[in-house]
Amino acid sequence: GVIPVFTDVDVVQICQQVLDKFNQIQEDNRTATLEVAGTKKSIGLDKNLFEHSVSNILSNAFKYSEGKPAPIIRINFTKRRVKVIIEDFGMGIPTKELDMLFDPFFRASNALDIPGTGLGTAIVKEYTEVNNGTVNIESDKEKGCVVTLDFLVYDAVTLSQNQ
Repeated sequence: GVIPVFTDVDVVQICQQVLDKFNQIQEDNRTATLEVAGTKKSIGLDKNLFEHSVSNILSNAFKYSEGKPAPIIRINFTKRRVKVIIEDFGMGIPTKELDMLFDPFFRASNALDIPGTGLGTAIVKEYTEVNNGTVNIESDKEKGCVVTLDFLVYDAVTLSQNQ
């Protein structure tokens, strides 16, 4: 299993860095945007696992939405949670296949002609759960996809004590 290293992480900064990186490599010049709501705070996370999760989801968001508006990352801070919501406007996932999306190597039937291993979402789920979060995917075929990473607000010290 993955052994997390918890530090107090600026979620907005990491999402912005991931976003900037992906915006620079889009061959169609699409630019994802970042929106922040609520009072910004740092939370205890394993920075690398979190960054990897956001990168993976944003990569998929671009990959499966060619020719459509660019993805949006929304970060919502409330007193007890931080939600990172990545929305794309692409091909979506057939509703009946959503349950299988976190199975290793599963590929949605409408994505088979797009390169991929089917491991990304399984890894995102594992990394997010190690970070005391949950991942949820809502989608409809042809309507795009909304991936929500939902974290309870802890500080790194508390998390390290509870390991």
